[in-house]
Amino acid sequence: MEILRKNSNNNEYTRSLFYTSKEIYEHSETPLPDFEPRGLELSAGEHTFIFKVALGRQLPSSFKGSYGSIKYKMQATGNPN
Repeated sequence: MEILRKNSNNNEYTRSLFYTSKEIYEHSETPLPDFEPRGLELSAGEHTFIFKVALGRQLPSSFKGSYGSIKYKMQATGNPN
């Protein structure tokens, strides 16, 4: 996106450029263990499952600054049987 602004004297412009980028550094799928031979039935409500996911050592740290940021997002999905 580009923004052009005129100064108060109407004789000069200020130009601002904005860039955005998205990179996927790592993608992995980790199945959660099965519960009982027939799976796990959950009642309505909130449930907690403890698990660990190892991230690669080459990943940069989270960061937020004036000119950019790095943040990580995790998504978990369930498959009804």
